[in-house]
Order: sequence, then structure tokens, then C-alpha cells
Amino acid sequence: MKNGSNGLVIGFSGGYGAGGTGIVRYQRELINAFLDHQARGDQGGSSLLFTPFNRSQRPPGLPPACLHRRSSLPGKLQKLANRSLRLPIERLLPDLARVHLIHSLVPEALHTRRPWLVTVHDVAWRSQGPDYANVFPIGMQRSAEASIREASHLIAVSRFTADELIAGGVAASRISVIYQGIPQPPAPPPPAALEALALPERFMVSVGTFHPRKNLALIARTYARADSSDLPPCLLVGPTPAQPLASLGIDGRRLRHLGYLDDSLLAALLRRATGLIFPSRHEGFGRPLIEAMALGVPVVASAIPVFRELAAAEALFVDVEAADADRQLARQLRRLADDADLAAALAQRGRRRARRFSWQRCCDELQELYLQWAA
Repeated sequence: MKNGSNGLVIGFSGGYGAGGTGIVRYQRELINAFLDHQARGDQGGSSLLFTPFNRSQRPPGLPPACLHRRSSLPGKLQKLANRSLRLPIERLLPDLARVHLIHSLVPEALHTRRPWLVTVHDVAWRSQGPDYANVFPIGMQRSAEASIREASHLIAVSRFTADELIAGGVAASRISVIYQGIPQPPAPPPPAALEALALPERFMVSVGTFHPRKNLALIARTYARADSSDLPPCLLVGPTPAQPLASLGIDGRRLRHLGYLDDSLLAALLRRATGLIFPSRHEGFGRPLIEAMALGVPVVASAIPVFRELAAAEALFVDVEAADADRQLARQLRRLADDADLAAALAQRGRRRARRFSWQRCCDELQELYLQWAA
């Protein structure tokens, strides 16, 4: 492992996968951005990626500048040695003895004698009820809670997430808020890929899963209203649900489910959209909101604190917990569709707001934090 005389060596604990959820993308894009940051810096340094408690091979696409380390021990044995017997992870992966600190990109418990930073994306399992275990199993919840208790320092992806941690008993001095960035828009897809979607002249887009906290049921109720026939149709992008689409109020005309789209096709779809609908009940960040704003797409979002934090006054909001939430959403969509000046102003201000969320800024702030803990 090459290491400049003053260069930091960072051990990233996490994954590096293609596509995927916002947390998967956070890991991949942060690693890529920090490698670029190190290459542009004058202090040397290097990084390695390891995934605790498994023996995965080097992930496809991981840049050559990032080393990858794995243990020869079975995952269950690694976990027993590290978490139960308290054998430091650097004893299981000897290359970690040379890192200045470990940054876990997801909250997963491990034992180390190195300074240990943990990114916390949200603590939704504390408030979203027992059904949330279908998304984030109980064992993973316990591991996340242990990492929150034991880490040297926590990195919250929003002020809202930091406030939730503080409300749960974490000292404010143990938390830094560092916003993630969003990548540059991808190259356009082949024209035929967009044409195959048979897009209507005007339409809204919603991006997300059918998990209850994503609140796509509100969109279905809104479009089922008798007075909503004038609204542009809404195209839903995300994984196909287990339930029949018709049982979720998706009729294939006013509400169409497109399934999963790759980044290039999704960006092209958003550029043509009248607006993005983002009605989540709970989020730790809100990547689709920022990505849409960066593309100049007006946003209608739930008035939850994190979306107010990210978008400020540059989006239209709906109180999704109100009894008349469907009426509110219909009204905001109608405003967006009927008022060209409003839509243009939101698009312009949204682009400007989205510039705050850059990987360069994120890596600058991470580097400063790393230097504090490596000193």
C-alpha cells in the first residue's frame, strides 16, 4: 500500500455496487469522489475498501486506486471473533493496521482500536413500526444501534438525521452533518429507449419503492379524486411491487408503473417531466428531490423537516399527514401544471439550490474531519 509521508490512509467499510438504492449509490459515489479528491490533493494518501464479515471478491468497477481487502475466515467466524470476542477488525484484516482511521459508510457494528467514523443515513427503524423489519431486519437494527453507541464519531447526512440522533441520546459533539453530493447527469440514452416509453405530452414522475413510508398511496388517492381528471398523468419509477398493480390504484393510464429505469433513462425522463412528486412520510436525506432540482425539474414534496431543510423555499409542499392531503397534493400539482411562470421560477431556483450538494464539498468536509481524527 503506497502512503505519502503525510498522507492519510482511509479504510472504508461498506460496499461498492452498481445501481441500487440511495445508500448503495452513496457508498459508490463517495468512494469514487474521495479517490479523485486524494488524487488532486498534495498530501498523498490512499484508501482501501473492506466489507466486514464476508469474503466477497473485489467488486466490479472499483477503481484501481482503491485497494480491496477480504478475510480468509468465514463470515460467521469473523463476526464471532470481532463482535463477541472483541478481537479488533485490524487483527482479522492485517492491512487495516496501516490505516489511520475507519469510515463505515453504513451503520454496522464492529470492534476496532482505530478511530471509527460511521455514516448514519437515518434511524427510520425507531419510528416506522414493526413492519419496517421487512426492509431493515431486527439483527441489522441492533447492529446499527451498536455502531451509533460505540463509534468515535457519527456523520449524519442531514440536520434532520442529526436531530433524530440527538433526540435518541447522542451528544451533539459526536455528530457532524455532511451532505452527500450528486453526480453529474449521465449521457443521454439512445432516442429509441425514450421513445419506447410512449410518453404523454405532459406528465409527472414519482421515484421510489412501494414501501408505506414512501407514501405512493397518497398519489393513488389523489388521482382517484373526481376533480383530478385535469392533472397530467403520473409515471411511477421503481421496483415492481409484490401486489397486483391494480390493487394499488395503478390503472395504467392516469397512473403508469414503468418499473426500474437506469440512470441515463431516468434523467432523460425527468428532463421531460412537468414535475417530480416526492410524498415520503420519512427520509434521512432525499436524493431524488436534489437530482430533480439539479435537472431543473420542479418538485412537489411532503412537508417533512428534511425536505424543508434540503429544498428550502424552492419546492411546493404538502402536509401528507393531514386529512385533506390528497386535496392539497392535487392543488399543488394543478398550480405547477397551470402556472408556467411558477414552474420556470422553481426550476431556476432549484438548480441553484442543488449546487450546494456537491461531492467536492462533501469530500472537503470529510478530509477536514479525517485530519482531526487521524491527528
